[in-house]
Amino acid sequence: MENSETVRKAIIAMAKIRLCILQIKSLPKKMKNSIQVKEKIVRTIQRVKDNLGFKRTLRKFHISKSTFHSWFFQVRFRCSSSLENLCHKRFVGQISKKEIDTLKNLLLEKAVLFWPLSSIWGYARKNDILHCGLSSFYKWARVLRPELFSNKFKKLKKEGFKTSRPNEVWHCDITQFVTKDNIKSHIYVLIDNFSKMILGFRVAHQVDSDVCASLVEEAVSKYQTSFSKLTLPDLFPLINVNLSKESSFVHLMTDGGPENQGTLDRLIFENNLPINKITAGKDVSFSNSPIEAVHKITKYQFLHHLEIPNRESLIQKLSEWIPIYNQERPNRAGRYLLTPLFTFSCNFRTGSLL
Repeated sequence: MENSETVRKAIIAMAKIRLCILQIKSLPKKMKNSIQVKEKIVRTIQRVKDNLGFKRTLRKFHISKSTFHSWFFQVRFRCSSSLENLCHKRFVGQISKKEIDTLKNLLLEKAVLFWPLSSIWGYARKNDILHCGLSSFYKWARVLRPELFSNKFKKLKKEGFKTSRPNEVWHCDITQFVTKDNIKSHIYVLIDNFSKMILGFRVAHQVDSDVCASLVEEAVSKYQTSFSKLTLPDLFPLINVNLSKESSFVHLMTDGGPENQGTLDRLIFENNLPINKITAGKDVSFSNSPIEAVHKITKYQFLHHLEIPNRESLIQKLSEWIPIYNQERPNRAGRYLLTPLFTFSCNFRTGSLL
């Protein structure tokens, strides 16, 4: 009789454990670590441990003895004034419901002024509004205002402009390179925006508008026949008074450096060149970044890998490399299938490159 009674109690205990586990599994995921679930497990263990054995009961719930005692004290010292229902004296690092309301109002007031959370916490501590630590402040701020931790305040990336054919926009700029004889050389480069083809280059010992003017003049005489009427009218103002909307011309984007003024300006206006010269960041909001990207390619993918003793050698190496860049190496403008020269010469539109 005694054995049968023991077996009966063990079966009832197992049934209670099974029922408790099924009830917990049916709860939403966010509630499975709540104090209510811990209380249900603790109460069930206390009811069945005498019939099934304490250690065996813990194994059924897959918890350790230390976890059980921790949960037992959490259940025993519950407090209605705590958001986590735990005694403030027994379980430190909490925040009261009254402080939660204060924190919520504080976040609504100061977050509108774009204060960082650390400054809001410091303001609350300094003025005796809140008494929690910074980590607790962050914890509850994330619960109350999760949007403050999102990336929505990131500055939007500015979109550039796109050309639809060659000879709409040219870019002109210079970059520096120091040869092994410790002499600084200035490399003048002119490129087409659509194809990223290098239209010409010069190497000089100083910054000189005459060099830039000769580079542009040579490119105009070579490619003028393929110029078209006014392009990108909403983006680029018509600054050259010698041109009209019916003229065939190209926009020349430069920076505000001295190499792009003086002789270059006189060349354009005195010779009535079909060029509308615009200054990046001044006449338009766009930068001259396309040609800066070509400078990086030239230096970091070519020049820096070579031993270049002097300026004459630099000119020779560039004269050898630029035809390879233009005629043999596919680039992004050609969807990595077409070379800059092919894209420039065929006058393709972006949609028909592939």
